Amino acid sequence: MRCEAASAAEPAEADESPRPADSLRPRHVLLVSENAYLAGAETSTLLAAETMAGRGIDVTLAFAGRRGPMARVATEKGLKLLPGAARRTPGPLRAPLISRAATSGSFDLVHVSHLGPRCERIARSALVAGLPVVAHLRVPSHVPVARSLRQAGAFVVTNSTATADQVGAPGMAVRFIPNGIDSGGFPQPIDRSQVRSDLGIPDTAVLGLVVANFHWFKGLDLLVPIVLDALEKDPKLHVAHAGGATYTEGRNIRRALIAQAAASPAGSRLHFLGSRPDVPALMSAADFTIVPSRGEGTARVVLEAWATGRAVVGATAGGITDLLEEGVTGRLIDMEDATASATTLVEVASDPGQRERLGRAGRQRVTERYSLDAHVDALLEVYESAFQARADRP
Repeated sequence: MRCEAASAAEPAEADESPRPADSLRPRHVLLVSENAYLAGAETSTLLAAETMAGRGIDVTLAFAGRRGPMARVATEKGLKLLPGAARRTPGPLRAPLISRAATSGSFDLVHVSHLGPRCERIARSALVAGLPVVAHLRVPSHVPVARSLRQAGAFVVTNSTATADQVGAPGMAVRFIPNGIDSGGFPQPIDRSQVRSDLGIPDTAVLGLVVANFHWFKGLDLLVPIVLDALEKDPKLHVAHAGGATYTEGRNIRRALIAQAAASPAGSRLHFLGSRPDVPALMSAADFTIVPSRGEGTARVVLEAWATGRAVVGATAGGITDLLEEGVTGRLIDMEDATASATTLVEVASDPGQRERLGRAGRQRVTERYSLDAHVDALLEVYESAFQARADRP
């Protein structure tokens, strides 16, 4: 391992001059994403890599699992990709290849930015080799993996207070770090009427936007009946859904929900758009955002909606409740109570003053607390702690 920190074996009095903070910071980081989809975890990983690279850290990205457009986006941004671990490498070969690269001596630290099976394998290989490892817990179902990696010596980062409490004792080895965004990139200048026209949605409609891939934990199966009820109660309301189905489970969920909407008298005003690369434009064309979930980290869609100045209606799920303050920065709905949830959607849809007030408060909140720089600052503190802990071992 390349180690630029002072050796723990040296007596403290050998050098009493203060060391610069960078002396404890790893300079060669391997940042691994489980997949290369257009999704929240992958977007957060890419933005963190870009920000760290801009601060002079040598960051190399690798995508361990399923193919997707993120490798191309990373290349377009000028980020370094691990040779052979991008789109053209067969899936079964990627994790072993990345594991070998991680333990080759080229990197000071390995950060697995997801705890799926491939990233877990890479993290364990790095730990066995004696490298400092940061394991990023993004999905509540991966709490057992995070606990196990923590016990093996990894430092765990989680983007939900609920999951942080489940992993272990608080401290630098288990750290809650919310996601961050560059809020300066929002709202996106668009022709609102044109975007709506392309979607088949009239200018006079009140438009709610849902951004969520078809995964069980996103709770879309709970949301769609709520939305259909709200659509029946408010004829001016339209709801658009943007999100893809990358697994068999997701495709089955999508098929069932489209059929459910088609059977509803109001189903024509629920628009399934599929996976979209233009979410900022969709948010700017919408009047408010709906965020369903059974369990979440720091939901990027909340931050993006706030940065666009849009009101948010979010589920009472861990991660979302870390962000939304009921009646102040958004509205919270218990998705198990479909009737009350539909009533809340109608209230927000019919009250432009409430939407404007919540959107303004959200914009202020994301600017003050959830910047991309603050996110990376906190990550680098964990990197330094993991790096120093490794340097201090005999």
